[in-house]
Amino acid sequence: MRSGTPGWMIRFSGLLAAGDGYGGYLVNLPEYRPDLAKALAHHLDFDFFDFRADVMSRLGFSAHTLELEAMGRSLESRAVHRGVLAFNLEALLGTKERSARQAWFSGFVRGRYAHPVVAPLALFCSDVDPSLPNTITIDPEELPKQSIINRLVN
Repeated sequence: MRSGTPGWMIRFSGLLAAGDGYGGYLVNLPEYRPDLAKALAHHLDFDFFDFRADVMSRLGFSAHTLELEAMGRSLESRAVHRGVLAFNLEALLGTKERSARQAWFSGFVRGRYAHPVVAPLALFCSDVDPSLPNTITIDPEELPKQSIINRLVN
């Protein structure tokens, strides 16, 4: 572990190490924090993949028509060579019904990928069944304060 690594990252690294290395992992954050998602990707030495920016933005106003299965295929293709932290998945998940999101979360954490895929959540944490495997919830007091500069940049 790197010196100064936050406790929540150490806990998540333990969850990841206890797994088989081929699944999907959910990180339930108490707030939307791009800075922490990027820091976690760096800590894990995973690729950072912003689904909204890299996939949905190209579709423009029709992005909401993308099916969740297409998002799953996109994650599979990204995880071929190394682990991936998939950010802003909630942009597409937000266009779907709660039951569809719940089914997707369940399938995601039970899925098989060439390498681990980590999905931080902030908006739809309450849709995640707490009994799902490969899921961790981060308490607000575990997170560092976010500076005004950091908020503006992210």
